[in-house]
Amino acid sequence: MNRLRALPGGQPLRSDDWSLIQDATAVAIRELVAGLKGTSGPCVVSGLVITTDYDNSTIGVSEGTVFDGEELRFCAAMDPVEYHGWQIGDAPDPGGYSLYFAPAVTTSEERVFKDLVEREVYEQRVCELVYAQNMPAGGFIYPERLLDMITAHVIENVPPAPLPVVRYVRKSFPASSLEQWQPLIAAPGSEKAIKVISLSARIVPTVPLGVDGQVLNVFYGSDPTETGIGSFPDSVLESATELHWDMEPVHDRVYKNMNVGVGLSAEAQPTGSATIVIYCHYAIISL
Repeated sequence: MNRLRALPGGQPLRSDDWSLIQDATAVAIRELVAGLKGTSGPCVVSGLVITTDYDNSTIGVSEGTVFDGEELRFCAAMDPVEYHGWQIGDAPDPGGYSLYFAPAVTTSEERVFKDLVEREVYEQRVCELVYAQNMPAGGFIYPERLLDMITAHVIENVPPAPLPVVRYVRKSFPASSLEQWQPLIAAPGSEKAIKVISLSARIVPTVPLGVDGQVLNVFYGSDPTETGIGSFPDSVLESATELHWDMEPVHDRVYKNMNVGVGLSAEAQPTGSATIVIYCHYAIISL
């Protein structure tokens, strides 16, 4: 790392000396981060935890620090905004919402120089979080790794594996339509499969449902009698008040080029009236 030598004898100082000190520190940090990650480019260093509130359909992010590929920048928290799903990766789907970092620079601390000109000598180099469909000018997408860069992969000196794009779908179904299977996620195409990461449902009853012991299955293909990925119990479906329920998906198998559907397990028409909203995060993986 380059340093400014401090020598006796009345050493003259110039403005370039301060640039050398700051540039040398930035280069050292850049090389350190690249060595820890195994790759160059941005990464989240601390904080910046994403919080999604499905009940209110909002997404927010805590404050933290991001490395933008060149230097460390502080990011203020992003207050909750309307949630439209979010994707991670270098190439999000066209029209899909993503989290972006937009570098910003402000100056402060005005001082009078010897030439009698007032100049601001402090520079705040930060990033602002933006949740949008398009990348802001000069910005970059939220790094593909959501946790702090120091993970088990780094400790074991294993290069991090690239993560697939995480996708999100939210669909509303009249309960009466679920006596027949309904598509949730379309088939992904040849040599690809869908891996469901998280599932939850919101029951909004008008007249409490009666499902006669049926469960709401989530499955691969078009057979509602098969659980496949998981199910929501009859006690949830028959709730007399609005209810949000999380379900742990099963990850024992995935199927090539097969859709994901939902439907009542006995394919029988329920009594009552309700809207059922399904929230799902998933990834499309190559086989």
